[in-house]
Amino acid sequence: MSRWKDNTFLSATSGCGTVTYTAPEILCNELVNEKADVYSFGVLLWECLTVQRPWKQHTVPVQVC
Repeated sequence: MSRWKDNTFLSATSGCGTVTYTAPEILCNELVNEKADVYSFGVLLWECLTVQRPWKQHTVPVQVC
């Protein structure tokens, strides 16, 4: 199955997830793979380790695309 997975991409649906935890490629409607999940998990780990809200210095969603 890993051979089939090689060089395949998933299509992201719009409006999935919270902007704070969503990878930029999903927000820009680009092709994504499992690395987008790693990004979200990394933000979650950062939040747990620092006990701070991610991107708290921003009052509105940041333009990422």
